[in-house]
Amino acid sequence: MRNWLIVATFFCLWLSTQLPESIQNSLAYFLILTFGVLHGANDIQLINKVKKDKQKKNNYLYMYVAAIVGVSLLFLVSAQWAFYFFLIISAYHFGEQHFAQKIKVKSQFDWALFVSYGSLILFMLFYKKINKVEMIIVEFTGNNTLNIELIFWVSAGLFFGVITAYAILKKIQLNWFAEVLLLGVLYVVFEVASLSWAFAIYFIFWHSFPSIKDQLYLLYGDYNKKTWLSYLKSSWLYYSISIFGLLILYLVFKERTDYFITLILYLLAAISFPHIVLMSKLENLKANSES
Repeated sequence: MRNWLIVATFFCLWLSTQLPESIQNSLAYFLILTFGVLHGANDIQLINKVKKDKQKKNNYLYMYVAAIVGVSLLFLVSAQWAFYFFLIISAYHFGEQHFAQKIKVKSQFDWALFVSYGSLILFMLFYKKINKVEMIIVEFTGNNTLNIELIFWVSAGLFFGVITAYAILKKIQLNWFAEVLLLGVLYVVFEVASLSWAFAIYFIFWHSFPSIKDQLYLLYGDYNKKTWLSYLKSSWLYYSISIFGLLILYLVFKERTDYFITLILYLLAAISFPHIVLMSKLENLKANSES
């Protein structure tokens, strides 16, 4: 899968040099609203996979809905702290999805690897598009107290320190050339592409597609056209609800926002936390079944 992802990323990088920013943004929104939202739209099926007991399934479903409501309320109480919380859990989620299956010996410090890698990706993008990002953060939270450059370098230093320690202790198995190549390619993408398009290239090709692949293997035991169709069939309801929620957000905030990506971030933030908790449980389940 990695090979075609690299090819797709280079193709999208080439598109970045050929298309105006408005077209790049439209493509980004399309990918985020299709595959991006889709990768978290089968959580109900995944809950059924994780929880065999009916009562436990219902309890987990109630907790799932409560988490969405809770995060939404947090944004109403303090958009700034909700945004910081969203960044941290997103960073953890990106790092966990990327490294969980590559760790040979789990430890209590795996969270540091996950958060530092996810933060490196996010803040590398923010650093390369710092002016636009700062305007969006102000629109999103009301002010900007993030030192983006400092957080980028701290995240980079922490990640390389942790990954070096894991390598020395032989806790992780990596294709080091592929990992360095990916970071280099993403750096160039973040430099050349528009903010929305750059985020979409990473989020869709290097997070959503690999996540969907893992979900297909867990749910159906294989990754092919048939399982893709089954996945789409079982996820359409939650996907439709997510898109409907975005439409409501757009109607409510369309006069108060300059950036459509801000509305997408609101949607992703609301549905991300319970999805991240669920996927983390699935990673633990997978690790326990393989040990």
